[in-house]
Amino acid sequence: MTRYLILGAGVAGRRAAEVIIKKDKAAEITIVDEAQNPFYYKPLLGASLAKGLQHARLIDAQRRLFDAQGVRLLAGAKVTSIDTASRTVSLGEAGSVRYDTLLVACGRKTARPPWASDSTSGVFLFDCLQDAQGIVSTLAGVHRAVVYGPGIQALDALRGLRSRGVECLYLLDSDRLWPGVLDPVASDIVCERLRQEGVTVVFDSRIERLEQEGGAVKAVVTAGGERIAADMVIVAAPQTALHDFLLSSDLDVGKGLVVDASLRTNREGVFAAGDVAEPVLATPQGREHGLQVGWLNAWRQGGVAGTTMCGGSAEYSGIPSVRTKVLDLDVVCLGMTDARGEGIREESGGYPYPELPYIYKKIVYQKGKVAGALLLGDVSEAGRLEGWVREAVPADRCEASLIDQMFNVRSPKAAAVGALCPVCKFQIQMEDSYREGDVVTCPACGIDFRLRRMPNGVFAAEPVRG
Repeated sequence: MTRYLILGAGVAGRRAAEVIIKKDKAAEITIVDEAQNPFYYKPLLGASLAKGLQHARLIDAQRRLFDAQGVRLLAGAKVTSIDTASRTVSLGEAGSVRYDTLLVACGRKTARPPWASDSTSGVFLFDCLQDAQGIVSTLAGVHRAVVYGPGIQALDALRGLRSRGVECLYLLDSDRLWPGVLDPVASDIVCERLRQEGVTVVFDSRIERLEQEGGAVKAVVTAGGERIAADMVIVAAPQTALHDFLLSSDLDVGKGLVVDASLRTNREGVFAAGDVAEPVLATPQGREHGLQVGWLNAWRQGGVAGTTMCGGSAEYSGIPSVRTKVLDLDVVCLGMTDARGEGIREESGGYPYPELPYIYKKIVYQKGKVAGALLLGDVSEAGRLEGWVREAVPADRCEASLIDQMFNVRSPKAAAVGALCPVCKFQIQMEDSYREGDVVTCPACGIDFRLRRMPNGVFAAEPVRG
């Protein structure tokens, strides 16, 4: 009997456990997570701030399913170190756990800035369900909130707070949203959409300190000396991989835990997946190690890790990518999306059109080959474009009909290769390998769906019943 130990009950760890259960009927699986209740849909944290959302919608039914299958869960246990020689993971006062095969899938967290004391009432890091519950429990007396940081969590928090009528000011320490991912045009579109929701967006502003009264936050003071009154401050960046306990180990740690294409680390029997992993990605500069955050990326990596942990053969083939939903705007960024320099050419047609102010599409070419794509508001072509970016398709070999569909807004639209998420309405893009009956995860809200082929050939996504 093989002892499988999974550090982290997020989407990567849960997906790996699912695969192991199917492939190794005699598996002994233990999952360790620092949270007391780790089985929830993290992409729905922002929605959990919204008034009227039922708590039950956040909870993932996998806990019950894992219990039925004999998976052992050690919740509320913090990993302190890993000894790969003795194949032992230390859990501090909770003791230690032995393993034969280990998966590190503990995700990432928000780093606490020096000015954000954890003893100040009204200041929240926004990482987990407990954080969301803490925010909701104090909203009764909150009239104005400052949200700080460029992460997806910040945008989710803004959506939830505005739905409750809280006045929101969004501080960014850069000149636009997500530099390096969104180009200036896409950033302007997203920020204008935020302003329409009543959010005040402030660029090039960094919090220097907080003003308190009676132990509660009353204002933030920026590096430029501006005082901004606030009853609540939500910190959503910077995000760092949860790998502090790995630094004293003999594992290869960079920005994350470095792995090969099969998600193996440099030590026998140790694998990594999800936001903490640093896999090999296809970039315009070649194949390079890099972090790849996001729910769908973690889900895919978890599947590969689960297969290889059982002795099977699988490889993760990824590109730098972001798939999410900002308010009601679908966003897909593939490969190189905000680049300048020699050999770079961009094609974006006439976007943004006055009659379509929240739709923007762009293809980036490097030295005549597709190196990236950015889709905002309409992501129908994302599945095909991902293949072009991964394979670095030459510009003269790109399918003319798809190019025309993207940039000629009066061109008839072909059916999208994907399925519409019935929960958040994100257009889930399908890979060519997907078949009817496969289970996929929506990258925007984290809900699992089973694919059903419609008579017209298009996939429909149906919720998986636990």
